[in-house]
Amino acid sequence: MKKIFLALTFVFVINGNALALSDCPKDTSVEWDNCFGTYTAYDGSTFTVGFKNDLYDGQGTASYYNGDTYTGGFYNGLKHGQGIYSYPDGGTYTGGFKNDLRHGQGTQIFADGDTYTGGYKVGLYDGQGTYTFAKGETYTGEFKNNLRHGQGTENYSDGSTYTGGFKNGIANGQGTMTLKDGSKYIGSYKNGDWTDGIIYEANGNKIPVIDGEIKN
Repeated sequence: MKKIFLALTFVFVINGNALALSDCPKDTSVEWDNCFGTYTAYDGSTFTVGFKNDLYDGQGTASYYNGDTYTGGFYNGLKHGQGIYSYPDGGTYTGGFKNDLRHGQGTQIFADGDTYTGGYKVGLYDGQGTYTFAKGETYTGEFKNNLRHGQGTENYSDGSTYTGGFKNGIANGQGTMTLKDGSKYIGSYKNGDWTDGIIYEANGNKIPVIDGEIKN
């Protein structure tokens, strides 16, 4: 329902934008400025949008040669502001754009059922976000350059959970891994491996881990 509401909102805004501007001339060799029209690019992509100084400007729609579509804001000829980008396979992105790239807060729904909701910076996951896999695993925490980076919590399909530091997509720094049976490891990680910490078994036993080795 929320996605339908957003789509209808964009339709109303685009229609309002079209009514506020005069039609662009049919002659594409003259400058299109402060007008609303449909332009077909050399590759067959079409843009129905406002124009300013011959550049896409304001709210509009784009249908690309490869089947992708975009509905939302444009500025200086680029996607800019809030918009919805859809792919032929059913995947969508709804959220912010800046200079043609995803930027700010947004939600991506992949064709395979995975979803990401959170921050973007120059087209990549950045800041706080949640990635949910179709098979049920989730990660909620910090991202940088499309990778888990910083503090976060990952819930696995087998019922185990990791909470702690990540670096370049891999567990690093201090963290806690809790298994479904209640046993856990609390300590440091390096490149995804235990380094120094304590294993707390479900029966209450404590087993030290030193330099990556379990000391029974």
